[in-house]
Amino acid sequence: RAEVYSLRHAGKGSQRHSTEGDSPTAGRKAAELMQLTDDDSAFILGRGGKTKHKIAKVSGAQLELHERNNTIEIIGTDAERRRARKYIDLVRMQRVGPVSVHTGHDDGDLTMVDV
Repeated sequence: RAEVYSLRHAGKGSQRHSTEGDSPTAGRKAAELMQLTDDDSAFILGRGGKTKHKIAKVSGAQLELHERNNTIEIIGTDAERRRARKYIDLVRMQRVGPVSVHTGHDDGDLTMVDV
């Protein structure tokens, strides 16, 4: 599991509603850093940056990958950053083997299909 550093800065964000409800920071954007390994950095970036862009698109967070020190900066609301961390962790798990997604992963942002 990657280490998540504390928030570095915060500012007013968009007026989107988050699932964080009554949290005073729910609609505010903030940034945090996740430490990655060399292999994880390359895997999260993906060919031509496609994986990083997909994670950013579906999470709503802005992602800045700093390959020199193997960190990824996640910028967004509480909910956007939480989704981005979850998706990054799921992608990282794919690098070492099959990944099973279960109902515990679903916090309103997944569609579960039994096959």
